[in-house]
Amino acid sequence: MAHSARRDAIGIGADVVNKLAGLQIDLLQKIRQGHITNEHLEWFNGLTLWLTVFLFEPLDRIEGPVYTREYV
Repeated sequence: MAHSARRDAIGIGADVVNKLAGLQIDLLQKIRQGHITNEHLEWFNGLTLWLTVFLFEPLDRIEGPVYTREYV
């Protein structure tokens, strides 16, 4: 299956593919410059969805019970 056929089969548009490629380039530059390590990536990839939302979303945008960072 050709690359474009695979992309169409999973429903990812060209704009999304280009955005992901740009993010990958940025990530590789940060790794090469020493701003991000492999350990950072492994830690981030191991986060649960709830913890990722908790760490990176403003508290006023989190739905459900209100949590504060004091209790983490």
